[in-house]
Amino acid sequence: MAEKRDIDVAHVNLGDEKIEVSAMDLLTDHERELLELEARLNAELDAKLMANPNKMPKACYFILPNEFGERFCYYGVQPNLNKYFQLITGMEKADAKVYSTAFTMLAYFFPLIGAALSDSFLGKWWTIISFSAVYLIGMIMVTVFAIPNLIGPVGQVSNFL
Repeated sequence: MAEKRDIDVAHVNLGDEKIEVSAMDLLTDHERELLELEARLNAELDAKLMANPNKMPKACYFILPNEFGERFCYYGVQPNLNKYFQLITGMEKADAKVYSTAFTMLAYFFPLIGAALSDSFLGKWWTIISFSAVYLIGMIMVTVFAIPNLIGPVGQVSNFL
């Protein structure tokens, strides 16, 4: 077993007697088994990754460009949303600010929903693919609706928002 670190040990004083209590001593057998399984799985994964340390995992070739594109779109769209809502849809300044702030809030909130869906139902790959598809459809819609004269006179769209 690994050497005990100070953080893993609690010192309890019972009168004149001093007792060391390890965090592992407080766990149930099931919790110990889970920790040992996790350590074994992590060791296997580390061994696979370190077998060829110069090789990037295949998932990185999809995830990195996907994340770059998502951040690129977010930082390209977010600063312009307020003006878009005011000038193109004819919203009042306060309403435009509410919608652009809601966009920002949702952009940072949806990863929590994605994490829950990924862990419980879809798995990491289907979550990434499905959320990326939804994001792509949204960006296409923003691009199409930004084409002048496509949505009609100024202010007509704001009735639907």
